[in-house]
Amino acid sequence: MSLVQSTPVTSFTNNGAQPIKTPGSTVAALPNSATWIGAYAYATDCTLTPITGLGLAPIGGGGNLCPVFCIAAGSWIIL
Repeated sequence: MSLVQSTPVTSFTNNGAQPIKTPGSTVAALPNSATWIGAYAYATDCTLTPITGLGLAPIGGGGNLCPVFCIAAGSWIIL
C-alpha cells in the first residue's frame, strides 16, 4: 500500500465533526520529498511498536501499525 496523493493536503476545515484519517503506507513507501515535512501518516509494517519506537525512525518488515511524523525530507519518526 502506498500513499494515494502525491502532495500533502495543506489545509482543510473539519470543525471536529469527523475523525481525521491519515494515509497508511509501508515504511519503504513513505514519501521522501521535502513537501511532506510536517505531515502525519502511519506505517503498516513497523518492527517496533509505537511505545518501544517512540521518537525513532520506523523500520519496515514487522507487523505493527505506527503513527509517524515527517521531520525532514525522507526522515520519519514514530509518534
